[in-house]
Amino acid sequence: MACLDKLRARADNNAGYIRPRPSGLPYSVDDMRTEFLHQHHHRTIHKNNNPPPPQVPIKVGFVACSFNSEAILFLSHDMFRFFDPSLVEIHVFSTGSPDHPRFLAEVMRGVDWRRRVVDSVDRFHDVRYLNNDHVELARYIRDSGMQVLIEWDGYARQGERSARLMALRPAPIQILHQEFLMTSGA
Repeated sequence: MACLDKLRARADNNAGYIRPRPSGLPYSVDDMRTEFLHQHHHRTIHKNNNPPPPQVPIKVGFVACSFNSEAILFLSHDMFRFFDPSLVEIHVFSTGSPDHPRFLAEVMRGVDWRRRVVDSVDRFHDVRYLNNDHVELARYIRDSGMQVLIEWDGYARQGERSARLMALRPAPIQILHQEFLMTSGA
């Protein structure tokens, strides 16, 4: 149940209790919104025909364990190259493993969708080492300056989703995309 994600994020199943909320988390959405507006205030309409100041790209992050030969990447591995880099800076946070080389060679016939993503985005963050530490992953993403965070796993992937991560609000705008057509509770 999505409404329990915030509690599950702090649950200690071994000890049987709810841990206290980590200091500074969840991040304040109001503070992040104010920071975003300060960085992008120049995107307003100019009435006196002066050219607008240079734009700062909006940082958009995609987080999933499925940046390998999964159905979601089949549908979207090529979309990253169509983003305008002057408007959007794309980051991918991959918590999952790449495909085995033999699988790529024999089944995929040499086509590596993950490599296509790596080659098309501004920054690919291989954060497998943070997969089981949602607090540190939230801090890592927040420190990367993401303004929009899109989660691709939803309630799929046999419990590998980032529900606990999203409950900590590492970005002011969070979107659940592709896998689950309902609210994620974060």
